[in-house]
Amino acid sequence: MIDKTITRILKVGKFEHIHSLYEEGLVYCNPIEFFKICEKEDARFDKSEAATNITQVSQIILQGNNGEEFTFSKEPKEGEIKLNSAFKYDHIHDFNGNLFCCTAVHPDTKDFIEFDARFADFGDTILLIEKPMRFVIALQDCLKSLNLRFKMDLVKYYDKKSHDGILDFFSKPNEYSFQNELRLFIENDQHEPITLKLPPLKEYSSLFKLEDILSLNKK
Repeated sequence: MIDKTITRILKVGKFEHIHSLYEEGLVYCNPIEFFKICEKEDARFDKSEAATNITQVSQIILQGNNGEEFTFSKEPKEGEIKLNSAFKYDHIHDFNGNLFCCTAVHPDTKDFIEFDARFADFGDTILLIEKPMRFVIALQDCLKSLNLRFKMDLVKYYDKKSHDGILDFFSKPNEYSFQNELRLFIENDQHEPITLKLPPLKEYSSLFKLEDILSLNKK
């Protein structure tokens, strides 16, 4: 359930994908596993994707090759080593589904005075959707016509160094908060991408080169 008034939606991606969304209404939704496989440092990927819980760890005991134990603690006693931060995630390992992610501008988001350079990890083209609810309704109508179960909401961000408790599909660490993400989750037992067909978006959206937008930050 989206509880904010969204005024604009931005989608950053490769030109061929964004152009096909603009011209043909094609929406590409990758499986969750795609976003968890981090082959490099990249703002698109998150190893904690689909985590169900995060637990803060207060103490870690490691044993050396000689049998000697080393204790790391957030509140170290004499002889212990200071532990600055440690946590563990719980996952549902057999859970499948697909995601479509975009950026939502609403009253609680910061003004995009400077467009974050990390968006370059997503691609070279930006689609500005000027009638966001028309797009959201088109997505929902398409999914219902295909009898696909789905959820759509704004992502909530948390501090992974302090948060302790339940997470869901709409939870992400706060290092991703620059994305101001609006997320569509589609229930799907297959590990395959899904392509949705909407009416073309060109009547209510505009295309931009990402490099042109990022260059405005330097002026």
